[in-house]
Amino acid sequence: AALKNNGVDSCYFDPIDSNWPIITDATFQNANPILKDCEKNIRECVLPLIKQGIIPVVAGFLGKTKDGKEQNYTPSDMALADQLGQQYPEFKQIFEEWNKFNDALVQEG
Repeated sequence: AALKNNGVDSCYFDPIDSNWPIITDATFQNANPILKDCEKNIRECVLPLIKQGIIPVVAGFLGKTKDGKEQNYTPSDMALADQLGQQYPEFKQIFEEWNKFNDALVQEG
């Protein structure tokens, strides 16, 4: 909502939605991303938005198993997400822009 309220075209991804891009194994509180599925979902659901200039909003430390159960990430899992950012420069760029925008909102608040 903060992005849209500030005139930024964005799309929020919710783990309950079918287009949630981060798929994990079912290891409770220590889920590991299934990179093949994540890459496919990012290519199909996230990158098209970026190419249209729309900022995707994907909550951190959350994933979903193939059967739809939500999982939590650990910081080591986030390192794997960084690998995806290295493969997809657009993803990394959006993440950096989001951090700048979020930092500005925190300073305003």
